[in-house]
Amino acid sequence: MKDLTSGNIYKNFILFAIPMVLSGMLSQAYATIDTVIAGKFIGDTALAAIGATSPLISFISSMFWGFGTGFSIYIARLFGAQDYKKIKSVLLSGLLTVACIIIGISALCIIFKDTIFSFLKIDSQTAEAAADYFICYMTGFVLIMGNSYGVFLMNAFGIGTFPFIMSVLSAVLNVSGNIFSVVVLDMGVLGLALSSVVAAGVVVTCYFFKLRQIFKEMGVSGERASFDRNGLWASTHYALPNMLQQMTMYAAGIVISPMINNMGKDATAAYTVAHRVYEINASVYQNSSKTVSNYTSQACGAGKYHLLKKGAKVGVIQALLFALPFISACALFPETIAGLFFDGDASPKSIEYAVLFLSRFLPLIIINVFANFFHAFFRGLGEKSPLIISTFFGSLARILVSLLLISKMGMTGMYIGWVASWVADAVAGLLFYLFKKNIT
Repeated sequence: MKDLTSGNIYKNFILFAIPMVLSGMLSQAYATIDTVIAGKFIGDTALAAIGATSPLISFISSMFWGFGTGFSIYIARLFGAQDYKKIKSVLLSGLLTVACIIIGISALCIIFKDTIFSFLKIDSQTAEAAADYFICYMTGFVLIMGNSYGVFLMNAFGIGTFPFIMSVLSAVLNVSGNIFSVVVLDMGVLGLALSSVVAAGVVVTCYFFKLRQIFKEMGVSGERASFDRNGLWASTHYALPNMLQQMTMYAAGIVISPMINNMGKDATAAYTVAHRVYEINASVYQNSSKTVSNYTSQACGAGKYHLLKKGAKVGVIQALLFALPFISACALFPETIAGLFFDGDASPKSIEYAVLFLSRFLPLIIINVFANFFHAFFRGLGEKSPLIISTFFGSLARILVSLLLISKMGMTGMYIGWVASWVADAVAGLLFYLFKKNIT
């Protein structure tokens, strides 16, 4: 476990960030391989089937990503204050509560699948495959989210290497499972979802044993942990604003999704590829910025407020250095990267839409690097308003611009709306940062 506020800040940041970035890249790598296998071995109909429900899955996931991120910030504060006994009770109480909620929401999604598909305007050509993928994925959703919570908690304790090892394990299990289920067993998109669930189950088991080891190192392994209502309630001060912020961010995708699906299979397949490449790039600077959140949280927990401004500067520089090589590679070789996802029979229109995003709009993701930095910083401070308001303006900008332009410009209008969200979010975050009086 690592106190990021002690010692050389540059060394601490880079050593903590590298495994986190690699871990995030691996997570995105096997998710990308899912998409590549779908496109190469099943076809662009499979790409559309996966992408048709992905905005909804992302929106539901965002609830728990947001809660988990904020919850881990509270755990990091307790860690900074060395209140280890409380950590155990609050952590176990929070995980049990979240697991029950996830199972309930997953069940509702499966029961009301037809209504959901109707709202999303899923093309009849892709509906059957989309249903197979969606039902299997949501059945194992609690395990998939458990994987994410393992990463969040390791971050709170300043542990970067173990999540990286788990990402390697998950990648190996996922990729081998995909190849076996799709290529050998010919299970189609159902095999992709099943591989994700099985891999998540194995990794969650590993995180369980790691937590037991952490409790032992803290000297609380023998302590009986009761359900801590007060501690769980206190954690919501950090968790709920982050949950609301994430939901606000992904809500725009729910609104935009029917418009994309309504343009046909080509548009849905292309958006699946565009969104996957976006997530690969975003994972780099988002995971780098987790250093800022945890550093800021630990500094506040230890009362070292004078370190906040320096941590912010180092954090934003680090995020840019990590992000630029990946953004440049995608922007310089758009046809090559887009071609990785499509087979020889793919629709030329799908490929054209994907290349359009990579060549003209992806380079502008640099704006989102700054927006994400402000999120990470204010998340570490436990500030509610900056997170929620900046994300709200970003989502609102995307929805309004997309509604205005998609009918006239098609996928180009949708991409412009996406960029507009990054600009609005970054500008709002910058204004909050500049007027934050207690950054010394």
